[in-house]
Amino acid sequence: RRWLSSWMMVLQDQIRNSREILQPRVLFPRVPAGGERSGWYQVRFGQRGLYEFGPLKLITRFPLGFVERGTLIEERNTIIVHPRVGFLTPLWRNETADAEDLMRHSRSRVGTHDDDFHRLREYRTGDNPKAIHWLSTARNNELMVREYHETRDRDLIVFLDLFGNPDPQVIDQQVERAVSFAATLIVDHCRRNRGASIAIGIASERRFVWRGPAGPNIVPHLLDELSQAHPSADPPVNSVSRELQDIQWSKCHRLLITTRLAGDLRRILESASDRQASDLRHPFKIIESTPDVLARYMSWGTEQSDNGTRERILSRAEVAGVFQ
Repeated sequence: RRWLSSWMMVLQDQIRNSREILQPRVLFPRVPAGGERSGWYQVRFGQRGLYEFGPLKLITRFPLGFVERGTLIEERNTIIVHPRVGFLTPLWRNETADAEDLMRHSRSRVGTHDDDFHRLREYRTGDNPKAIHWLSTARNNELMVREYHETRDRDLIVFLDLFGNPDPQVIDQQVERAVSFAATLIVDHCRRNRGASIAIGIASERRFVWRGPAGPNIVPHLLDELSQAHPSADPPVNSVSRELQDIQWSKCHRLLITTRLAGDLRRILESASDRQASDLRHPFKIIESTPDVLARYMSWGTEQSDNGTRERILSRAEVAGVFQ
């Protein structure tokens, strides 16, 4: 107002997605004539996905409280709430790193042509002369060379099968666990594996496939897609599987997270493969999103990690910030 103060003004926001509606309010006891006031509210989002804000409603019942007056402010915005992200347990890392895979992919290969220094050793036939360490050679009276670890990070393919009730009002915990586990795998892979690649395929009410280098820049985009992935009674698992099968990465870990029984999904994929007169060239490790299975591989709290350090769960707000 220009001449008189305004009293007991309430600003009400509207926040909604397909599963819930929130109506946070901010009270302004007094706004002086010609003046301004600012306020804030806190809200806890109960679901992942796209939330819409607005319009704002400014109301008052001053002075007697019998009559409500107000105005509508057409201010709108959106926000995407990411899935809950935990961390992988040591058991997960142990089970996915079997002896043969460690030997061929995960274990560093030793050579004299990379950047990560490992140790000094005696010269062997075929070593690069540029790797000779002349000071150590003089001290030991024999040729010594620098030895390096040639690091090879493993690529990752995540296939998410969201079979379930398509009703947006139904919250399927099996689906939510599967999405959170996929998100945890993506965040962990992009943090730990420099120079590696990542691919993700989502068979849900809509089809999504993406592949590219693993790194901090792509994490928000992939979490945005997971945030808006909803179950389907007939997800396109065969078409997503075919596209992921075409990825020819030599050192690759392939994971299929499903809300179905593993045997049921395997029969669907094998049946489609038979009709196309081809086989599953690159089999996936199938993981059911049951509480017992995922509790072994992912945790929400803090737990002892492989190297004895303590790791902390990342909140949705911290996922992007951890890469800054």
